[in-house]
Amino acid sequence: MNFMRIKKIGKMATAAIIAFIAVVVFINPQKAQASQGGAVTVTATSNYVLDNSHSVDISITADVEYAYDEGSYGWVINITPRGWSDYGDVIIGNMDYVDEYGYTTSMATYVFHYTGYLGDSDYEGYVYFNFSVDEWGNIDYWLE
Repeated sequence: MNFMRIKKIGKMATAAIIAFIAVVVFINPQKAQASQGGAVTVTATSNYVLDNSHSVDISITADVEYAYDEGSYGWVINITPRGWSDYGDVIIGNMDYVDEYGYTTSMATYVFHYTGYLGDSDYEGYVYFNFSVDEWGNIDYWLE
């Protein structure tokens, strides 16, 4: 009698497993997605107003690695700054690394602190280099 009960439980378990596999394979299949990626060198420029009569254009060039799953998600892997330049009447003397955040998300930010001068006036502020990538591999970059 115990053998018959074990045999019945075995048949029910087999039927449940077959039903589960059928649902997973045939009724609710997940689309396979392949990750793609790229590496670009970009230069972003923005104008920074320092006071009522002075402003400076700052450009930052960086190498950026990114990846995306088409139709699903994009993420930034790494940002490597390559250099910076300024144009205007204020001379930017230093551009120092402060922070970086957002890696493995769709938008990453690299933060710099700058100091500049014009005659006896000193200026300082922050530059945020932003890079984003969407699920289709479209990229965007800007300074703020």
